[in-house]
Amino acid sequence: MSVIRLRDIRPEDVPALAELNDSAAPALNVLGVEGMAALLAMCDVATVATGANDSILAFVLSLGPGQ
Repeated sequence: MSVIRLRDIRPEDVPALAELNDSAAPALNVLGVEGMAALLAMCDVATVATGANDSILAFVLSLGPGQ
């Protein structure tokens, strides 16, 4: 059985998050590393799901009202 853990996003996660996000285009907007970092700065919640070796499987971002 594989274990999935949730944790807060760390600054060193940004390149992997940008790659995961951008690989989902055109369903999602391509952001690149700078765009992802800017988006994270606006978030109230920024969480990743990790698997083996802390590899990032998915992420959830939540922006508050007015963002």
